[in-house]
Amino acid sequence: MDDLGRADAGKRKRFGKLGSFGGSVGTDVVATLIGGVVLSVAFTLWSDYVHTVPDINGRWRFESRVDQSDYSKHPGLRVYYEVLLYQEGLQVRGSGEKIFEDFVDPQKPSRSYTGDERRLIRIKGYIKNNFWPKDTLVLHYWEDGGRRTSSTFQKLTHFDNNHMHGNFESTIANESGEVVWDRQHFEQLPKASESPYCGHPPLTMPHPSGTR
Repeated sequence: MDDLGRADAGKRKRFGKLGSFGGSVGTDVVATLIGGVVLSVAFTLWSDYVHTVPDINGRWRFESRVDQSDYSKHPGLRVYYEVLLYQEGLQVRGSGEKIFEDFVDPQKPSRSYTGDERRLIRIKGYIKNNFWPKDTLVLHYWEDGGRRTSSTFQKLTHFDNNHMHGNFESTIANESGEVVWDRQHFEQLPKASESPYCGHPPLTMPHPSGTR
């Protein structure tokens, strides 16, 4: 074989290797694209039909139960609010009013807030949509207390379309405790002159069962 023939043979061999390499890369790219499409479809189906975000739009009532406070008469205090929430995707905002306070101390009577006495709160938050663990609803609200504006942070780890449950921390006397939300069981609040701790049970909202 002359030099020209050997050169042509070498070129064909090199091009053959390049063609094989190119075919392998093309196959890998196609496989990667198909895998990405499959994962995207699977995630969409999971998000839309299995791990759906609860619809929390609408009217709610929540009860804050104080466990710890710098003010000695506040542990055991239950405070009730009526709220309207607006949800847009994972973002949440709303407003509401304080409607009732119920003290453990029999010397400090319960109090209903009506008309101009009601304290306005403004709410802002978001839903942390976790893929595997439970979703978390984080809310922050400001309350106009007359003398000053207070701030409260809630972290709700058990919630669905009708019930929410978690914990709170507040700048009001450095208070913290439990909070329960409900929009189905609007039971009658006790009269302001009657303490639920003197024979009248407090409003009890059911804790969510089987929620994420």
